[in-house]
Amino acid sequence: PSSEGGNFYDHYDKTGGTGEECEYVLNPTEVSKAAIAGIVVGSVTGALILYALWCMRRIKASEQRRVKKLKDAAEAEKAAIIVENATQAAKSERELNDYIAHEVRNPLAAALS
Repeated sequence: PSSEGGNFYDHYDKTGGTGEECEYVLNPTEVSKAAIAGIVVGSVTGALILYALWCMRRIKASEQRRVKKLKDAAEAEKAAIIVENATQAAKSERELNDYIAHEVRNPLAAALS
């Protein structure tokens, strides 16, 4: 049966039918225990899914922080190695320049020793 608004409750209310002949629940205030159980199960399932997603996001954020710390430590170590190499190169250059300057001033010192 069809009604003007498409609502079976309104249709049977106007015609005096009970709705039992087509197995529809016509009183929207009556909710079966199975429907309540389905709503509870759906709500709990949804809450568990949201909690699992929240936990996964926290784990991912923790992992990202750990990776960032490792990258920062690696960059700091790399910078320290570059500074150490530059310092060693400058020291070697000074020693070479001192040696060459000495040889220019005293060209016979190496031959006489």
